[in-house]
Amino acid sequence: MKGDGMRAWLMFVAGVFVAILAVWALAHVIPESWTALPAALYGVIGMGAGLGTMWFRKRRERTSGSAKEGSVEREIAQRAASGTFEAALVAMVAFGLYLVVQNRFLDAFVLYVIIAGVIAAYWLRYSMIRNQLT
Repeated sequence: MKGDGMRAWLMFVAGVFVAILAVWALAHVIPESWTALPAALYGVIGMGAGLGTMWFRKRRERTSGSAKEGSVEREIAQRAASGTFEAALVAMVAFGLYLVVQNRFLDAFVLYVIIAGVIAAYWLRYSMIRNQLT
């Protein structure tokens, strides 16, 4: 069962990769008046990939019991996610500095506003969970 799930996941990832390459190839052969089509198709692929990934994850959690409260897998996933959050913030700040160096100040400003929003959402979620537990 475990190998079948991994095989299905790899086929899904390969399918998404092929779809992205197909849209890229299409973008280079369609007329100028159809320039919005590749962007729309990339959006559909992105949404499908996100939903498919969520479906695979929930299926794996359901079959392995890893989503149960107090399981080792859940604890590992939560610790990994919290560590990745900090790394993602550092990466976004570094990318913002790169944008500033490239004289793309408006893009850097938008990125820093997004970073501030993410940090605010973190602390809002933290305070909501703390209120629930106390």
